[in-house]
Amino acid sequence: MVSLALLLGCGDAGPPWSVVGRPSATTPRSIPLALDQLSRHARAGSFEIESGEPVSQLRFSIGVRGGDRATGPARFAVAAQRGEGWETVFEEVLRPGPRAWHDRVVDLPEGLRGASRFRFESSLEGADPALLLEAYFGSPVLLARREDTRPNVVFLLLDTLGASYLGHFGEFAGVSPSIDAFLADAYSFRRAYSQYGATLTSTTSLLTGLYPVHHGNYGGRASLMTRIDSLVEEFAATGYFTAAITEGGFVSSGWGTSAGFDWYDNGPPQQSTTAGFAPRTFPEAKRWLREHALDNRFFLVVHSYEVHAPYLPRTQAARAMIERVSARDTRPLPGRWQTNAMRSHNAGRGKISPQDLQRMKGHHLATVHELDEFVGGFLDELAALGLEDETLVVLLADHGDQFGERGKVGHGESLHNRVLHVPLGFRWPGRIEPGESPAPVQLVDVMPTVLELIGEPVPAGLDGRSLAPWILREPEPPAPRAAFSELRGPNSECERLDLDRHCRLYRYSVQTERFKFVSSEVPPGEVLYDLDVDPAELQDVAAEHPEELARHRALLKAYLADGRVDEADAGEEQALDPTTRGRLQALGYIQ
Repeated sequence: MVSLALLLGCGDAGPPWSVVGRPSATTPRSIPLALDQLSRHARAGSFEIESGEPVSQLRFSIGVRGGDRATGPARFAVAAQRGEGWETVFEEVLRPGPRAWHDRVVDLPEGLRGASRFRFESSLEGADPALLLEAYFGSPVLLARREDTRPNVVFLLLDTLGASYLGHFGEFAGVSPSIDAFLADAYSFRRAYSQYGATLTSTTSLLTGLYPVHHGNYGGRASLMTRIDSLVEEFAATGYFTAAITEGGFVSSGWGTSAGFDWYDNGPPQQSTTAGFAPRTFPEAKRWLREHALDNRFFLVVHSYEVHAPYLPRTQAARAMIERVSARDTRPLPGRWQTNAMRSHNAGRGKISPQDLQRMKGHHLATVHELDEFVGGFLDELAALGLEDETLVVLLADHGDQFGERGKVGHGESLHNRVLHVPLGFRWPGRIEPGESPAPVQLVDVMPTVLELIGEPVPAGLDGRSLAPWILREPEPPAPRAAFSELRGPNSECERLDLDRHCRLYRYSVQTERFKFVSSEVPPGEVLYDLDVDPAELQDVAAEHPEELARHRALLKAYLADGRVDEADAGEEQALDPTTRGRLQALGYIQ
């Protein structure tokens, strides 16, 4: 891992640093480039960046693609325009070495503070064109101190953390004390739903504010994120420095989820049978806060697979939670057995016994308890650094897991609410009063909500809408609306139905304040659940409520009115780098 050398918070006290300049579309086109698992928007050769405001600081990375194969040094220089000429403010030579980004900060000397135009030049001596070697600047930005009353924004994206496994929702008291305390101190939504029960598609909806049926990023094919506007770019365009610390897999930059981020950490490079890396991710996130956040306007996403299968709790305190649901059998579960058994169970080739389902559920609960401690430590660090009151923290998950409900295990194989129901809380001390709403809401609503809360305009054309009227307790908030979710092509379900592995089932759910409607094209069918009396979704009440069946059919028809987007199916198979392939193997997606 490259040491991040930027030390913010040093020097003159004053207003926070804000980004006032990035490369324009007329500069050489950038490419997303990951070196040593750190991804940057990379530009080579010579280009200029201009700011509409006086600049005091530059921030960028330098690196060489295939640096370990280079035979000559890489040279980097940055010059500021002074009058009719240019004055060099940065020079460095990198000798051949391992692939890595080296992060740099340049505080402009007094005589050049106020410059607004900068020239970046990079070259690599003795490079063989056939080797595709090149010296790159990564994510260059221009910064200045300016008054800014907007908050920092942090997303805690806790992969596979279904709401039902948190004490806050009443089923498992004491399992998640830190997350429960956060949700109690935040404005939370008791009925928040994911748009898709798999990470890539759900995260794309989160970051774009678009339903899957409109962005088409269902995974497995060439990434669509480069053709979709990520709302992270809205933060970047208004002066936020944008960063993400992730655990790779289906949020690796190669899938396009790094769009709009200045710095993107793909997680540890090593392959492992462990699903999550919270013991690495959260200390890294705390270090990022200490080194980069003290007087900077930032948007930070912290992502962890800690509670994703295979469930392998590390600590004794976490393992003690297994007894909550599996007191008769607390033996460890082999990681590879878990993922193979889940696949076999969902495909109908071999059912997991009720006893082993309880063991798996208990081990999942144990990982939730373990994750909770890391989340609490991160929130404590935010407070200890004095950042708590000026930071909007959003805690959420992309989806959950199920353990035998409606015959399925894990996620991505059904539209059951054990998978779709996720936690969602917004905390900004002094600005958002604690509270909660029972209205059905969706992950596509998150980005519009945050943009409105920080005082930025919400782009037109989004499927999501702002939840700020509820959070800020406006006298007459809009009426709740339906929440939509999809299931396109679950591999094991396709196998169970004896269909091709790329089959498309086209299943949808529509959830309103009381009812949930599920429609399937393959095999054809539909059901209606009354969630008030049947939260487990066991009894079809379509015959008893024909008017509700008709209303929900109409809602789904409107949802599909623009037509289904299938661009993801037209591209080539996604080419996976060895690290991403290893992570997906550890997560059970690849044999």
